[in-house]
Amino acid sequence: MMQKSPDLLRLQSWIEAEGFRGYDPYDALNSPLLSSLSLGNKFLRIAFIQLLKRLPVNSRPFLLVKKDYNPKGLGLLLWGYAKLYAREKDSGYLEQIDKLLELLEGLKSHDCSGNGWGYNFDWQSRAFFVPKFTATVVNSAFIGHALLDTWGITGNMRALEMALPIGDFILRDLNRHEEDDAVCFRVGLEWFYRLITDPKRIRRQIVLPVFAWMVIKEKFLK
Repeated sequence: MMQKSPDLLRLQSWIEAEGFRGYDPYDALNSPLLSSLSLGNKFLRIAFIQLLKRLPVNSRPFLLVKKDYNPKGLGLLLWGYAKLYAREKDSGYLEQIDKLLELLEGLKSHDCSGNGWGYNFDWQSRAFFVPKFTATVVNSAFIGHALLDTWGITGNMRALEMALPIGDFILRDLNRHEEDDAVCFRVGLEWFYRLITDPKRIRRQIVLPVFAWMVIKEKFLK
């Protein structure tokens, strides 16, 4: 069995000691000070988010930003623990998986069909404002993929039961156009701009179609 590197062991110990809470590069608007000073203005929100993201020192404690649970981060951790369990068969990983499933259950968005997850902070882009915990297809796809892999590796039925309703969010809540027997999902072009400026994002953007195919196989092709 391949041994984990000391760096990975230290990272795992630190993550677990923090209880899976942490900061996010884009969580500036979780500061009550910056949120108030933005006055609901799009450009001030963007400025505060980018300023806090780019500062060479972490000023979040001084701005009253608390470490918190990031649903997408929890999904990625769930994925990681499932893969560790697949390699090492250590029951301790199953305990961490159960903790992460419980946290994800409590962080589901309440304004969408089925299951969906957003971010734990308000987020402003050039095109739109997204309030915290608004379900997004990116987060939901990442988490759904992790849930299905967790079920496939460990047999944990709770993971499967949480994953399949994400299909309802995708099918019912996303903007789409239906014509004859075809369905076309409509999205803005910001994703394309961000892909051009940062080509590495392709690995993240491909998660949605992969997850959608996994849901279709589980719900309709078995």
